[in-house]
Amino acid sequence: MNEPQPLQVPGPDGHSVALHNFGGEGPPLLFAHATGMHGWTWSIIARHLVGQFRCWALDFRGHGDSEADPTDDMHFEGFARDALAVVDAIGEPNVIGVGHSLGGAALVLAELARPGSFAELFLYEPGIKPTSVPSEDEVAYQEAMIAAMKRRRSRFTSRDAALATYARKPPMSTFQAGALAAYVEYGFASCAGDGGVELKCRPEVEAQAVAMSFVHDAGARISAVSCPLTQVFGTLTELAMRDAVAAVARMTGTPTIAVDGLGHFGPMEQPWTIAGLIGRNVVGQQSPTKIDEAQ
Repeated sequence: MNEPQPLQVPGPDGHSVALHNFGGEGPPLLFAHATGMHGWTWSIIARHLVGQFRCWALDFRGHGDSEADPTDDMHFEGFARDALAVVDAIGEPNVIGVGHSLGGAALVLAELARPGSFAELFLYEPGIKPTSVPSEDEVAYQEAMIAAMKRRRSRFTSRDAALATYARKPPMSTFQAGALAAYVEYGFASCAGDGGVELKCRPEVEAQAVAMSFVHDAGARISAVSCPLTQVFGTLTELAMRDAVAAVARMTGTPTIAVDGLGHFGPMEQPWTIAGLIGRNVVGQQSPTKIDEAQ
């Protein structure tokens, strides 16, 4: 794995977008993270796949090492423009997009905005609803999530302190150890003066992104996506998310893969499992990938 020295790609809206090169050989594969995460949360999965793909990951605006204008509303179309900017920077044809939650929705919106940007999309529980009108239960859940994120602790005395806190509290307590370590190592910036660390993705940015989750129209236009599309979901995730995955599959006539024992953060809970699914199911990959399941 290459060291985390991101390429700062000129962004579409006056900011730069961080692009991480994980190395590897084969067709280009771009990882797109979930809300509040960053590109390096995919590093454990990429480690299993560099023998098959040249692996990249981006940080969406306001996340990781990517900038954001203070007035940015974190609309998902903006995240889609970030994805297109890094596809152009990769500069290779037939990029395969792998997205989780927000990242999955952003990749779909990018492909809708510029058809042919991706050769294939492989999405874990993308943040896509078949209708842009949320139910009362969905609104209540969204409001609770926004309130919780605004209260989220953003400063710790050290990365070790942050790691210890997350390791004992859900949902991050379910993360595989390496995935959690990557989240903490590259998701915090050192504070000047007091030796502490602070989240790069500020709680208010994360909350704003969640507030935009029902605003975009990827679900209404999903049938226009012409590249191969595969969705993956965990059997422990919320029923509403599983229903949304099933609805998208019906609308597009595309496959889904259920993984027993995983929740919404499945790529961080069992990175070796998700890597194996990518290696075996992406179009053009004819032979199964040997995945080291050591944690």
